[in-house]
Amino acid sequence: MYPQLLAKRESDSLIYCGKATNPRVLFHFHSPIELYLVEDGEIDVWINDSHRTLKAGEMSVAFSYNAHRYYTKNNATSIYLIIPYDKCVEFNALIRDKCTDDPFITDRDTFDKIKACCDVIMNNCNTLLTTGCVYAILGILLDSMCFKPCTESVQPQKMTQILLYINENFKKDLTLSSLASKFGYNPSYLSRYFKSCFSIGINNYITKMRLREAVLLMKDHSNNVTYCAYESGFNSLRTFYRAFYSEFQCTPKEYLTK
Repeated sequence: MYPQLLAKRESDSLIYCGKATNPRVLFHFHSPIELYLVEDGEIDVWINDSHRTLKAGEMSVAFSYNAHRYYTKNNATSIYLIIPYDKCVEFNALIRDKCTDDPFITDRDTFDKIKACCDVIMNNCNTLLTTGCVYAILGILLDSMCFKPCTESVQPQKMTQILLYINENFKKDLTLSSLASKFGYNPSYLSRYFKSCFSIGINNYITKMRLREAVLLMKDHSNNVTYCAYESGFNSLRTFYRAFYSEFQCTPKEYLTK
């Protein structure tokens, strides 16, 4: 399973904070910082290559472009907080070129402090108070989490531009070389940088975007496979069938009959 850009988050500058019951969210990433605080029950959380079953009084932090997923087996309630990039510019500047091996917080005191701030955000409409609580939370994260230097750092604004461009143009003749030229990068550097950020190569990511589009078109049974393949951005049926089988271990026809 590969992470997908949640494009709608990239143009949204609102702070979201609320309650979630039994969250089941597929792997995705975006530039906003996202916190999940477990109040009751247990939630399985994946952030990049890290996984933990969070219990009541524990929480996770997905920083900008961290791939993350939530899965609840039984009943669980949690609080989520989504902080858009433009509301945490100073914080991101402080942790630039840094990363953390442990995106989970299990210290109850830290959890309680952040939860208290979230409770204020959820129960008032005062913009200044909300912003103050967000800054307080970011300050607590800075003090309570361990950061280390990263060999490759994410530049959120630039990566947003690249990811949105891929989302809008994957049906066209889009390649690593054309992307590198578009954004002024050396192709080998962009390839290495993209994979370090998202744990998937650019060409592989584009192929998966095309396959997802092809599957959506195939589910409308008025479309034949040839139409779906070319409409999704594949330049030949042979390439489409090879990529499809590699991804799903079956042919398009077999996929539709499952």
